[in-house]
Amino acid sequence: MAYQAASLELTGYVEVIGLAERLRGQWLRQLLGLRDRSNSRAIANSHPALYKLGHARPRVAEPVFLAPGAAVVGDVTIGRDSSVWFGTVLRGDNGPIRIGDSSNIQDGAVVHSHPEGEVSLGSFVSVGHQSLLHGCTIRDRVLIGMQVCVMDGALVSEDCIVAAGSLITKGKKYPPGVLIQGTPARVVRTLSASEIQYVRRNALEYVDRGHRYATDLTRT
Repeated sequence: MAYQAASLELTGYVEVIGLAERLRGQWLRQLLGLRDRSNSRAIANSHPALYKLGHARPRVAEPVFLAPGAAVVGDVTIGRDSSVWFGTVLRGDNGPIRIGDSSNIQDGAVVHSHPEGEVSLGSFVSVGHQSLLHGCTIRDRVLIGMQVCVMDGALVSEDCIVAAGSLITKGKKYPPGVLIQGTPARVVRTLSASEIQYVRRNALEYVDRGHRYATDLTRT
């Protein structure tokens, strides 16, 4: 009897120690501003906007806002604090789509590529309403205006603005820090320091907006 009592008491100590270790881990994550990645990934991968295609599945960091009606399909990676808005389609079937941190793909935009191509968007990128990005590369801190079309193999370098309605044709490349405009698009001028700051500020405004929608958006 004494042996059984001692065994039960030892079991109780082990359970208490295990609980203490788990609580300590949670406290440390809160202190350091970290998240439970396994839980976050489960939440992200269960979102109705995410679609697996064969073995290809979206990989989404936390926090990310995915609006109702958006479709993120196949080989798509989205960085933390980014947002994908209403009616947007990211279709990673022909090739991968990579989106960095703090970027936003606004309402009605389409992102896709040709077979064996890919789309790469950096961090602090804003893609305006109803724009089309196809097989292109957009570097960090770029503002793509509304209804812009960027075609396969095109490259927009860092700290650029692409004016609304512009057409960037296949394989076209642009240097950093310029305003790009027209159909076909060309470099109009160099951006001022305040314009470059605005590009990043605009992306950060969408970070805040995404957090707000994730918290406050409800059906009436």
